[in-house]
Amino acid sequence: MSLWTKNEENLKVETAGANYLTKSGIYECSIEEAQIIKGQNGVSTALQVIFKTENDELFRVKHWYIGKEGKEVKAAAAICQQLFYLLKLKEENVKILEVPDKKVIIPDLVGKTVGVINTVEYDGQYYNHNVKAYFDIKSKKTSKEILEKKNAEVYERWKEIFNKEENKNTEEKVEDKNEGLPEEFPF
Repeated sequence: MSLWTKNEENLKVETAGANYLTKSGIYECSIEEAQIIKGQNGVSTALQVIFKTENDELFRVKHWYIGKEGKEVKAAAAICQQLFYLLKLKEENVKILEVPDKKVIIPDLVGKTVGVINTVEYDGQYYNHNVKAYFDIKSKKTSKEILEKKNAEVYERWKEIFNKEENKNTEEKVEDKNEGLPEEFPF
């Protein structure tokens, strides 16, 4: 008895679905979705944003700006405020809507663009994204650099870091020879 119809073409069908970002780097992104989420304890609160890169790769970040004790997490609150500044939005003027599936969405963020310096770590099951900084796409400056009228030092520093990593990874790559894999379809 066969569980499904055997077909050689099935071995070539792409089943991965969406194209998810798996590589650290500097990206120009549009915001696909933004919402406020609560932690399992019902107290901790995060701004969750789904970004799409210029190569249509998606990734999600969560900035937990209220911790499990109900106190503001200063670093997360700061990066949220920097994001809103670069998007030219004032928090107090942004619409926050609760939709039927109990999501709390922020439609004013959707479609906006921003630069993201993002590191990615794979834990064996998930790709975890850590935003190091947001920047203005045109000037390449962070909110601090804009306010202090400085050059785009953060962008340039991370560009150099990622270029060094890319060069190192390129030198270490070994050609994939598909050794030990069957050449013919097994039935």
